[in-house]
Formats: sequence, structure tokens, C-alpha cells
Amino acid sequence: MKIQGTLMFRMVKKLRGLKGEFKQLDKEQFSDIENLTHIVEMSLLHYQNLLVQDHLNEEACVVERACALELVQLLKPRESYLRQKAKTECIKTRRARNKVYQMKDIYGTLCSFPEEIIKGAFEEYYKSLLGTDDLVSAINGRVVRDGKCLTASHCSLLIPPLTDEEIKIFMFDISGNKAPRPDWYSIQFFNDAWHIVGKDVTNAIRSVFNSRALLKQCNTTIITLVPKVDVLEFVL
Repeated sequence: MKIQGTLMFRMVKKLRGLKGEFKQLDKEQFSDIENLTHIVEMSLLHYQNLLVQDHLNEEACVVERACALELVQLLKPRESYLRQKAKTECIKTRRARNKVYQMKDIYGTLCSFPEEIIKGAFEEYYKSLLGTDDLVSAINGRVVRDGKCLTASHCSLLIPPLTDEEIKIFMFDISGNKAPRPDWYSIQFFNDAWHIVGKDVTNAIRSVFNSRALLKQCNTTIITLVPKVDVLEFVL
């Protein structure tokens, strides 16, 4: 299926389309990985005990070696599965713990319903932080010119376009366990599948620098500054 739209939109649509396939793969290959790993471990231990009793048992030696190889192949995906599972549980716990049940707005009124908390408390508070429509003094250009400014060499460093190799270096420099929102794909996925997704990723990132427009689905910002609140069961 041909996807129409900007380069970044096409990349996002492709990643979303893969999620169903990955879920099916996870169900078929990794849903019972803990139990399978335990079975192989027990088999390995059994044949190792046989070899302790009879180290000339060729059949036990062959099976023991096969179990060891299979266990090695299972341990890495099992470790990854457990790490992702732990991260998911941690996120769920943190969301439940950080949920706001009640808080006072800037006027001292207690808000209990979600709509009241969002519109009556948070929005009003951040509107007051962001300022008003009052006129402000014009910028004094002389003060700016007298301060430190970019030199011609500095400007030339900002002009060259971002290369594919630079983008790849930045991507591979991020910890593989990171799973930034909103798509939840870990950096390790991009690293391992770079020969497949690398071109789409580099084109999408470069398009942001060229167009100065970032797709809404990829522009997730969390405001962490919290106003003074009167909260029940709310922990930072």
C-alpha cells in the first residue's frame, strides 16, 4: 500500500502498521518464553547430572550440548522480555501513583472532577505563567549587537545539511532500552533494523530541518512544573 503525505507522516504510518505484526510475532514466539526457558534449564541440569555419574555417556553429552546452545539462544530474548515487562509495570504504577484526584485552582476553589482539574486548575495556572496580552518593551538592538554574537565560521557550521551518517551516529548513541513516546519503539529496534528502516528515519529527520515542521504525533511534550496544590493521594 502506497502511503501519501510528508516523509515523517509516512514513517509514522509504517511504524504503526508494523505493530499488529509484532504483536502476532510476540504471541507466537515469546508468549511462553519463561516456561520454555525453565524447561530447557531443567533438561540441561538433568543431562549434566547424568554426565557427572557417567562422563562417557555419549548420548547424554550430545543432548547436554544441544540444551546448552538452546538455552543461550533463549536467554537474550527472555532477558529483553522481562526488562520490557518490568518497564511496563513500572509505568503503570507511576501513572496510578501520579494521578491527581483533587486540587485547588488559583482562586482557591477545590476541583474534584477531571474536567474541572484540567480546565479550572491546570489551564488557568499555566495561562498565568505564560503571560498576558499586555504590551512589552521593544528589544534594544544595540544591546544585542554589543553582546556575544555568532562569528562567520560559527554560522557556516550551522548551514551545512544534516547527513545520513550524522543521523545514524546520533541514533546509535542513544541507549538501546530507551522507548520514547508516542510510538513506544525502543532505540534498539531502530539499531537492529537500520538496514530496513534507516532510510525512512533519516529522510524523516532531515525533512524536519528542511521544512521546520514537526508532525504532531512525534511532538510530545510533558509539562512537569506543578502548581501549588491540595491533592489527595498525589505523589510527585
